Order: sequence, then C-alpha cells, then structure tokens
Amino acid sequence: MPALGYSRYQSVTTALYDKKGLSHYLLRVPTSRYILPLVNFVRDKQIVEVGIGTGYYSKFFQKNRNKITGVDVNPHLCPPEFSVVEASASDFARHITTPHDMIVSFWMTEYLNREELFSFLRESRSVLAQQSGAIFFTIIGYGIGGWFYTTLAWKLRKVVKYMYSEVEVLEMMDELGYSDIRVFPVRLWLGIPFAYVFEARIA
Repeated sequence: MPALGYSRYQSVTTALYDKKGLSHYLLRVPTSRYILPLVNFVRDKQIVEVGIGTGYYSKFFQKNRNKITGVDVNPHLCPPEFSVVEASASDFARHITTPHDMIVSFWMTEYLNREELFSFLRESRSVLAQQSGAIFFTIIGYGIGGWFYTTLAWKLRKVVKYMYSEVEVLEMMDELGYSDIRVFPVRLWLGIPFAYVFEARIA
C-alpha cells in the first residue's frame, strides 16, 4: 500500500472529517487549551490560513473581525463563508495577490517533509506584509506524544507524518529572515509533550 498524506481527504466529506472520534478527545481537546488563547488574541487582521480544512480555528478568528483567506488542497472541505484557494502549502504565494497581516497553520505541517516545510515558510514570508507581518503555526515535536502519533499514523493507516525538533525549525526560520521568534510547548493529557506553536515576525 503506498504512503498517504493530506490528499487522502479528497474523497472525504466535511461531516466525516469533523466527526468527533477518539482523536478529537485525545488530541484536539487538550491541544486547543494551548492554541485558542493565542487565537482569541488576534483581532482585525487580514489572515491566510494554510490547511484551513473545515475551518475549525478560522471560525474563532472570524468572531474577532478578522478576514480569512484559506489555502487547501482539499477545498471541498472548507466552509462556504470563507474564500479558499486550491493550492499546496509549499506553493501558494502566487495565488495571494496582496500582502497579509498574518499566516496561520494548524496541524498541517505534520504532512510536510523538510523541503516542503522550508518552502511553506518561504512562501509564507513572501505573502506577509513587510515589518508588520506575523506567522503562527504548529509543529509536531520529538517526544513521546509525537512519536506515538506519527508511528500510529503509519502503522494503522500508512499515513506519513513528520516530527521536527525546535532547533531544526528555528534554523529554517532564521535562514529565511524571521525575527522575534517565540516557541510555546503544546502538551497532551497528563502533560505529555506533543508539539510546538511557533510565532514570528518579518525581520
């Protein structure tokens, strides 16, 4: 069986994608405790969400008068109230014609190998408004939680997912000229290490 990635959702409906299964309670609920307080702080911004999916986080942004443009290889999953560009995370900047205040991406980078992750960060930088633009994204980190998550994805579904160390991502961002980088750990239940949230601005 060939390895699968995010494209496997091409034949999945929005209702099925959003079904609250075991992963919702084991992953989304605990990780949202770390992400939503940061999301709720953002107001009145022009935002590109890469890997918008069904718009779970975009709906929180929208409540604070932010304008959302989505990027996704599976645009059929996205809510009709959002403008969505069909493009990959490593090649989307040419579809965004004006500078934006913020790029956000949640649980999408786990599908990106090192070259694709670097391209995502490069594409994001080119879209962000100079001096004021910011990026905000998640990375699955090395640790017991990340290891189980990526291993089970492969063993059970033949889905390839990637982990990165904090240092690896910081080196990429530094090379691309990001500044004011902040990193927030994300943990599962019982404090199990799982991921990082990265926030940065244009140098």
